[in-house]
Amino acid sequence: MAKGMKLYYDAEADILYFKKKKTSKTQISREVGNDLIVRLNKKSGKLEAVTILNFTRRFRNSRAKALPFSADLHLVK
Repeated sequence: MAKGMKLYYDAEADILYFKKKKTSKTQISREVGNDLIVRLNKKSGKLEAVTILNFTRRFRNSRAKALPFSADLHLVK
């Protein structure tokens, strides 16, 4: 996969994915709160993916039509 974060949206499941790397056996998943899941590299502990369940429900009353941002994601302990 190319360097950088990839964004995917599954409309049927209403799930938003941010992926730095493909899901693999070298990752561990952790639910970190309210429909938010992170995938970490087992060895380094670095964040490689974020999954947001029920994505549109979170933004139903928002006027925003896009998500204009860039991000440098880190898991805060």
